[in-house]
Amino acid sequence: MNKEILIVSVYPEFTQICNEVCAEKNIKPIIIEAVMNEALNRIHELVSDHATPPKVIITRGATSELIQQKYKEIIVLRAEPDGLDLLKSYIETKSAGKKTAFLVYPGQDIEEEINIIKQITDLDEVNVYTFISKQDIKEQIANAKNDGIEILVGGGLYSITVGREYLLPIIFVKSSEKTIRRTIDRAINIIETSNRRDHENERFRTLIASINDGIISLDEKKRIVLFNHTAEKIFNKKKYEVIGSPLYDILPNVNIILDKCHNIKEYAEEIFLIGNKKIIIESILMNKNGHNPETMLILQDITKINLLERTIRQKLKTKRMEAKYNFNDIITKSSNIRNTIENAKKYAATDETILITGETGTGKELFAHSIHNYSNRSNEAFIAINCSAIPEHLLESELFGYEEGSFTGAKKGGKSGLFESAHGGTIFLDEINSLAFNFQSKILRIIQDKEVLRVGSDKIIPIDVRVLAATNKNLIKEVEKNLFRDDLYYRISTFNICIPSLRERKDDISLLANHFIKLYSNKYNKEVKTLSNKQCEILINYPWYGNIRELENTMKRYVVLFDKYSSNESILTTCLNLNDKAEQSNSNLDIAKTINIKKDTLANMEREIIINLLRQNTWKKNQVAELLEISRATLWRKLKDNH
Repeated sequence: MNKEILIVSVYPEFTQICNEVCAEKNIKPIIIEAVMNEALNRIHELVSDHATPPKVIITRGATSELIQQKYKEIIVLRAEPDGLDLLKSYIETKSAGKKTAFLVYPGQDIEEEINIIKQITDLDEVNVYTFISKQDIKEQIANAKNDGIEILVGGGLYSITVGREYLLPIIFVKSSEKTIRRTIDRAINIIETSNRRDHENERFRTLIASINDGIISLDEKKRIVLFNHTAEKIFNKKKYEVIGSPLYDILPNVNIILDKCHNIKEYAEEIFLIGNKKIIIESILMNKNGHNPETMLILQDITKINLLERTIRQKLKTKRMEAKYNFNDIITKSSNIRNTIENAKKYAATDETILITGETGTGKELFAHSIHNYSNRSNEAFIAINCSAIPEHLLESELFGYEEGSFTGAKKGGKSGLFESAHGGTIFLDEINSLAFNFQSKILRIIQDKEVLRVGSDKIIPIDVRVLAATNKNLIKEVEKNLFRDDLYYRISTFNICIPSLRERKDDISLLANHFIKLYSNKYNKEVKTLSNKQCEILINYPWYGNIRELENTMKRYVVLFDKYSSNESILTTCLNLNDKAEQSNSNLDIAKTINIKKDTLANMEREIIINLLRQNTWKKNQVAELLEISRATLWRKLKDNH
């Protein structure tokens, strides 16, 4: 409470009494001695130095009015002399035979005391001159002089100065201890009440402060009563500067939205230019039928809204992906690929599962996207899952979801799985061969029954999902090795799409290469001509074990390095790294032939072999799993079990 009360003393005796009363009440408010503009300057310094301005200011006279005009959000209590104080001074001056009148601030309740004066002095009339501002003081003193008044009782120090100009004595009436004590008690009561109210409204204030939107509340006279932190940023004003002021002071054309809200539908929204920002303002009329209807304004920065929308869209793409490609994106002149596309379109028209096979980089995901977009589910969700990218212990909860508390770290409220998220649409299981053998039975059950059971739940959730699967393995051989379930294989291979390797569609190599040259020339702002016949021949004779993906990366390098060489053929040689690849291939063969391990248990020896192969292959688990002819999931399990 010490900094919540500020006392502006206008004379030394006032200061002394305030110090005595405050010491008695065990409070230490800030006390300054200043009047009029000097007081304003001192208060301004205090407000600038303190994060929170005082809640109550105690002062008197014209100084109080100046402070109230400047700081409308602060309660100003006036410790003006009461009627008894004025009456004593009046009687003293009247006894001297002077024509005496009062110069008082409205609200000092002098009327009752005037009646007493009339009774004890047998006067029919006692003149009372009131003032609010400095200008009023000058006018009223001039009026009193013209009325023949010889002495004025009341006013303040400024009144004495003006009185000297008009040769009219002013009797300055000091505030009594009783008056000052009563005023300080009022200040304490106001602050205690305010603190209780603040405590009761703590949740509401916390909510308003945490909202990213600007919030402004207006009373029935359209004065600002609430101005949150975001509103401060939008208008570049502190709340203590605007609280109590009409909204028109900071937003002159606000009538556009307020009139529409109040007169039409109790809700309206408009776009305003505030500074250099476009702000959407929503106006909501509250307590319309009450005596004091209020208006709530919600302000949103359009730039932030656009950024938020982009963020949400990006998140939605993660959770509810949309298929990005269609059959028109498949670049080909190969009759083999064209036949594959025609078959895929026929399969897309059904709801059956489709198995897409082909070497790495042939475009299996491109076909999956295209099939979904060609199907009657094209407006629904498309979720692609790389089965080898999700650790085995997380697969079940990610695919099927889980209930709250089903395992340590489970999200409160649980979480739906990817199969649920794909309801009504398509789910694409890429690299399905990497699924652990035991887990494959759970996928089979979902495909057959079209039902999902969350981890930790006993509630069956029906789903309508079309399943597409892809693999770069020969699943028949995987079945023979007991690495893939035969019943799952026959379930997912209702229809088969086998995408030829790039080596089997040589007619497309130059077509695709020139397509990528054009694509990356535009991206990197370069001018690169299409390939010559000799260059095309080099590409056609290259094995392309990485298929289209390798071709695309090669052409990307070609475009970037184009201006560094005089010979186009040398660029291709550099991009293809033919000599380096041959040496690397021979080196890998030599390394792969021999692995030195120490004699140990079978499990430890097996683990050492796997770790050596991982080191030799730069920790590429897919590559090592392929060398060992096991699934990636099996490789993961062996590392984990033998740890």
